[in-house]
Formats: sequence, C-alpha cells, structure tokens
Amino acid sequence: NISLLSDVKDKLHLDYIQLDDGFQAAVGDWLDWNDKFPSPPNELVDSITKEGFRAGLWLAPFIVSRSSKLVREHPEWILRSSNGKRVRAGINPMWKGIIYYALDLTHPGYLEYLREVVRTAVHDWGFSILKLDFLYAACLPGERYDSETTAVETYRRGLSAIREAAGNETFLLG
Repeated sequence: NISLLSDVKDKLHLDYIQLDDGFQAAVGDWLDWNDKFPSPPNELVDSITKEGFRAGLWLAPFIVSRSSKLVREHPEWILRSSNGKRVRAGINPMWKGIIYYALDLTHPGYLEYLREVVRTAVHDWGFSILKLDFLYAACLPGERYDSETTAVETYRRGLSAIREAAGNETFLLG
C-alpha cells in the first residue's frame, strides 16, 4: 500500500523500499506484472521515490518457472542435461508451477532478453537497486549453447550482462 510509505518514513530509518517476489506473472516473466499490481511499474517507483526512498526490485534472473510464458515461448533458453532434459534448479511450493529450471546464460537470445529486462527495470521503470536471487543456477552442470564455456565463465557472463544493462549507478545486491 503506497499510502503507508509516509508512515514508514516517519517511524523507521530506511533508505530504500524493495519490491520483492510476487509482482511478476511467473518467475522468468519479469516484464509481465500480475493483477495485484494494477498501476504501471514506473508509477510505483515514482511513489516510492517521492517519499524520499530509493526503489529496489527483486529478480531471479538465472531461473525460470515451468509455468512461465518464457518456457513456452523459448524452450531453447533452458539449460539441458546430457540426455536433453531441462535442468531443474529447485522447487518452491510458493510459486505457480512449483518447479523451476536453470537458464542457459550462454544462449545469445536469453542474454539479450536478460539485458532487456534489466534495462526496462532500471531505465524505463526507474528502479535503482536490483536484488538478484538464485544466482547459483548459472553454475549448474548442463549442456550449454556455448559448450566451451565453464560454469564460472557462464556465471560471469550473466552478471556482466546485468551490469552492462543496468549501468554503473545501479546498486546490485546478490
């Protein structure tokens, strides 16, 4: 509730307000907000910054829920095991779809989507802090698009894409 921000500011000494998990239509569909957030994201950020806070956004950029639009539209972006199965990164009973998969951060299509998500969050919506979660998924074993890339190189490639898209002024928390 945005109207609570002025009360929070008066009672607590906070520097930023972070929008955490739950805004997205599904994990991986970061540009599609669910119906609980009827206002455009930039209006939410404007309300937060108007009260003197920095606005933060939670993202899990290296995983995707099996119920996401991204899985249906871009199955080639999911990391695969040597037998061709999707690499499961975990289970979260709180998420629609419950099972989530690791993304292939060496796939050029996914890297461009990742950059688009971060550019949109920072430059279009106005978030100045990104809390990045589930980053371990970049290092899970699997058959990558770029088969010569190690797990650590893949992890660095993903983080570099985020930093490049966010710019140096954006605070990244992993």
